Amino acid sequence: MDRLYFARGWGVVLLLGITAAGIVGCGESTSWEELNESAKAAHREGRLEDAEQKFRAALKLSESFGKDDPRRVKSLNNLGEFRRSLGELGEAVGYYRQALELREALVGPDNPELGVSYYNLATHYQDLNQLDEARHSYERALEIREQAVGPDHPLIAEVLNGLGLVAYFQQDYESARGWLERAVAVTERSSLADSPELATGLTNLGQLYSAIEEYDLAEEHFSRAVRILRQNFGPEAIRVARAQNNRAEVLRILGRDKEAEQLYLGSLDIYAKKLAPDDPELTVSLNNLGALYRAQERYHEAEAAYLRCIGILEGLSEQAGPDLAASLFNLARLYAVQSKAAEAEPLFQRALGLYESTLGQTHPNVVVVRSGYAQFLRDSGRDDEADRLTAASR
Repeated sequence: MDRLYFARGWGVVLLLGITAAGIVGCGESTSWEELNESAKAAHREGRLEDAEQKFRAALKLSESFGKDDPRRVKSLNNLGEFRRSLGELGEAVGYYRQALELREALVGPDNPELGVSYYNLATHYQDLNQLDEARHSYERALEIREQAVGPDHPLIAEVLNGLGLVAYFQQDYESARGWLERAVAVTERSSLADSPELATGLTNLGQLYSAIEEYDLAEEHFSRAVRILRQNFGPEAIRVARAQNNRAEVLRILGRDKEAEQLYLGSLDIYAKKLAPDDPELTVSLNNLGALYRAQERYHEAEAAYLRCIGILEGLSEQAGPDLAASLFNLARLYAVQSKAAEAEPLFQRALGLYESTLGQTHPNVVVVRSGYAQFLRDSGRDDEADRLTAASR
């Protein structure tokens, strides 16, 4: 239930950013242009129904220009951007996909512009947790970019990082390792060596090494990321705090507790200077610091860290449910190891309820919490209740 930070990529430009100036050879269409400009103005002014009607009218008009007219691509892309701005990414991706297919038919499958489009589409699929689609789009982006700029350009590393993360989330660690190691190697040979982009690659690779329990390699890569970020942003940057937390977590696993504690506390000190006292950013370091103190049997300090974390998360929206559940579970385990059954049990119950309602019955974190709660019941001599709890999940 302890957490590390990922660094996903280097920034995303708008998908299929075809400007009006880039549309040539298709004649004048004042009404199409006017519809789009009017729709954008309505969107800016918060007249959302009016904006959508006009974007759709522009799309319908563009269909009358013929299948080879790029204004239809632009109309689909505008509708995608509009739906994305409303938080409806799934619907937006449908428009982006149509726009990309039309654009590919117009310019050919190997046009360098499509490398950007496929990369951006992949990031959207990734945000939707549609990992197979994300992986396919990243692979197409990689194929197109390698043809356009060669295998050692920094843009290749950007796509490799995306591919590596998707493979990691799919638990395809062998593929993830190959892509992430290549991303770091490409960046190191480029003009971006010792840049924040290299720190991104090192962070992602360090996370992969941690997942496959190659902790010495993970620590080495996280340490390099900390050094690079300090050089680029100064010792008190938020990105430095995040990188320090990653390194501290691996040091804790390696048993280097004193170094880990110093880094956790250093991260919290940076946060105290840069963030509000209830900012959710603090909760990662607090949770991990609590785990360190629990392992050292410094129970009072662990409790203080967990309670502060819970206090922050309880003030957030429902989206914080899984993080809050993790902190509640950590505190429940802390009380259980101290034989404080009356304090522990309601926390186990609440953590399990939160996880089940937000992640579903079969999510790995739900399984961990249910197993932990069942073991607590068995340790309390309540085997029948433990059996019923585990049986209900089958």
